Amino acid sequence: MPSVTINSPNLQVEGPIVEVHFLISSELEKKYNEQKNGILKPVVVKALIDTGASACVIQKELNT
Repeated sequence: MPSVTINSPNLQVEGPIVEVHFLISSELEKKYNEQKNGILKPVVVKALIDTGASACVIQKELNT
């Protein structure tokens, strides 16, 4: 399970937002390099931290 630590001097102004990077695994990257296939670029999004949430949701459309 992912763990996040935020060091923010002014969390009230910035809000509970983190930048999340979605990328392929190192095993898959190695396989792509061996096959000389192009490696997918990471998808970078801003995510809201909700300490009261009981689940984490990632939209399917995020990969576009």
